[in-house]
Amino acid sequence: MRLFPQLKWNGTARAIPLIESAYHDALNKLMICGLEDIKVAEDSTTVRAILGVIALAKGSVTLGALISTLDESEIEEYLKDHLGWTEYYD
Repeated sequence: MRLFPQLKWNGTARAIPLIESAYHDALNKLMICGLEDIKVAEDSTTVRAILGVIALAKGSVTLGALISTLDESEIEEYLKDHLGWTEYYD
């Protein structure tokens, strides 16, 4: 069940019109923090979370969702199954 069914998905970040400006401001602030934090991030979970926020802030919702929700093993499985990853990097 969608929380806000009146909002239609069109591949870009959507917010309720009433809070749209605050939503985009918050994403931009998170992106700025993420750009600083990624310099010292050492674990893949943190790196994926930061990259996901950056993608979302730049309007790449699909990429942001993919990066943010898949764990390392799911990404490796996708690369292996769809891109022949183990052929090149093993």
